Amino acid sequence: STMESVFLGGLLSMSSTTVIIKSYDEMGLKSKPYAQVVFGTIIIEDMIAVLLMVLLSSLAISNKFAGGEMLFNLGKLAFFLILWFLIGIYLIPTLFKKAGKYINSEILLIVSIGMVAFAESVGFSSALGAFVMGSILAETVESEKIDKLVTPIKDLFGAVFFVSVGMMVAPAAVAEHWLTILIITIVVYISDILFVTIGAVLAGKGLENAVHAGFSLAQLGEFGFIISGLGCSLGVMRGFINPVIIAVSVLTTFTAPYMIKLAAPAYSFLHKHLPKKLLDRIDHEEKEDVKNIAEQSEWKQLLKSYFLRIVLYGVVIIAIDLAAKSYLDPLLLKLFPSLGTGALSAIGLVVTLAVMAPFIYGLG
Repeated sequence: STMESVFLGGLLSMSSTTVIIKSYDEMGLKSKPYAQVVFGTIIIEDMIAVLLMVLLSSLAISNKFAGGEMLFNLGKLAFFLILWFLIGIYLIPTLFKKAGKYINSEILLIVSIGMVAFAESVGFSSALGAFVMGSILAETVESEKIDKLVTPIKDLFGAVFFVSVGMMVAPAAVAEHWLTILIITIVVYISDILFVTIGAVLAGKGLENAVHAGFSLAQLGEFGFIISGLGCSLGVMRGFINPVIIAVSVLTTFTAPYMIKLAAPAYSFLHKHLPKKLLDRIDHEEKEDVKNIAEQSEWKQLLKSYFLRIVLYGVVIIAIDLAAKSYLDPLLLKLFPSLGTGALSAIGLVVTLAVMAPFIYGLG
């Protein structure tokens, strides 16, 4: 049906964060130039997946496009991302420096995992929450120690992930729907390689980086299970689709390292057979992209820094206001129960404005 096709299109657009990072780590590719393109893309995919689930749910229930709800969730996501990065840059490293001598390995591990759980409770996906908190912890003096502490847990859950995915495969469903599985697998390979490569070329990343990014992202990710399960639970997808998607994911997971290795010969083939004018144009766009980043005008840099300051300070001011309404007002009511509502509101307003004052001044 049309709704099944929409859900299928949404879930096929998600590559596997776990598989890509594991493959790049074991193949020693994390320091390659195209690794940044690949990691950046899968993080954006995880962000989009959160919005996509909201959009598809409302589409399945009301058969209407919930643009307002999606924009609200997009704004919420952007707000919390900016807030967490600000906290990570200015607050978390300072706390670790001050309390470093009191924090042992066990507390450090619990704090690190707890930060991810907190990010997920706010509304991020577990993968996106882990990325956000990991990037925050990377700026601390304890980053290397945290990395060593988390590695065994990462390996454990990596094994659990692959075993659990294998256990979800239904051999009977694979035998019955093998043609559907084969067709969807081919669609995943062709669409991911083609569109990611074209997108990276258009973004000025060069042909080599684009081809490697395209082949690296050619698999179906774990978000596919979630979207597929969502569609089945809402009754807009038939039950057989879920085991089919799992089978496609397992198949593309097995072939992921080979697809990554195929990128180099694929690039060599394209470099030999594509017209020289096209190759020169792609290389020119890559050089222009690097040049534009390196040589921005002072006026552009000034406007960029001013806009960035407005956004950052604005997020902090909104966060202070939300915190005051959620925590300060109930606290004042508890501490001064004899005071009237007007007096408590006035005290709360004064305290809130006092905390906001440096940031309001910074906006000027």
